[in-house]
Amino acid sequence: FHAALHAREVTERIINRWLNQTISHAFQTWVGSFHAALHAKQVTQRIIKTWLNQTIAHAFQGWASFVTQQQHATKVAQGVLTKWLNQTISHAFQAWVGSFHAALHSKHVTQGIIKRWLNQTISHAFQSWVRSFHAALHA
Repeated sequence: FHAALHAREVTERIINRWLNQTISHAFQTWVGSFHAALHAKQVTQRIIKTWLNQTIAHAFQGWASFVTQQQHATKVAQGVLTKWLNQTISHAFQAWVGSFHAALHSKHVTQGIIKRWLNQTISHAFQSWVRSFHAALHA
């Protein structure tokens, strides 16, 4: 009985070992083909990324050139606009200065007229008082 049991255990071990070796070989083959496929995928992805980067770089260069041209055009336009605005503002400022001087002159003339009128009014009142004072002294 023990001999049959021992023979059965030995046979099971042999079968299990043969099965493990077969499965191991199949697994090693699968691992090798998986790594080869992974490597091929990585190489393909690098090629695609390089191609895309070149395409994107070309598009970016075109965009960068356009932006540079737009910035230059904007700078030139701002310079022209600034010069035109300064000329316009200068004319407006000169007109304001002229208007201010005219208003200042009118103010001085008006103040002179008012001062003369007040002096004449005060002078008449003062002369009237002086006459009244002399009349009161002589009366």
